[in-house]
Amino acid sequence: MTSRVKKPSPLRALDAEQKAEVLKRLLKARPSLRDAVDRIAERVVGEVDYERVAFKVATAVVIVDAEPGGPDEFGGYHEPGENGVDDLEEAIEPFVNDMKKRLTLGRVEEARKFCMGIVLGLYRASQESNMNMGALDDSPEWPCEAAEEVIELYRRRRGRVKRPEPPPFPMWFWRKMHDGWSDTLEW
Repeated sequence: MTSRVKKPSPLRALDAEQKAEVLKRLLKARPSLRDAVDRIAERVVGEVDYERVAFKVATAVVIVDAEPGGPDEFGGYHEPGENGVDDLEEAIEPFVNDMKKRLTLGRVEEARKFCMGIVLGLYRASQESNMNMGALDDSPEWPCEAAEEVIELYRRRRGRVKRPEPPPFPMWFWRKMHDGWSDTLEW
């Protein structure tokens, strides 16, 4: 009796772009799977854990390095940390884009959770940034300013969606940011 060793799936070796291509080809070959794939996609888009988003945002922001001053690409000079805000904004851009996507799809509650996660992640990053020699040390006011911009973006975009407005952030959420941010940020 010979036992067969199961070969690992080649899907595990693919990156996200290659997996998307496999899905595209599968749906082209089997259009009858479209409804099932759409239902799965609907569930995946709906799964938003604001704590997970907050963790990812805080991590992305805290690890942004402070740039030392020096010559720039135009032959001039930039001050230490001068480009740090651009790098910090770039770090949260994928999360903001995910929030926008959900608003575009009319998924206001999920976008709200994304917004909560981004704001909480920025708050946590501001609390963790002391002396880590990252970009936040050069721009300690940036997380709160960025949080205000994200909330404003959410408000503007939410207004375009023809659905009932969700309630504002709940009070328990504001209590998570007990160190003055809940007084600074307006909802």
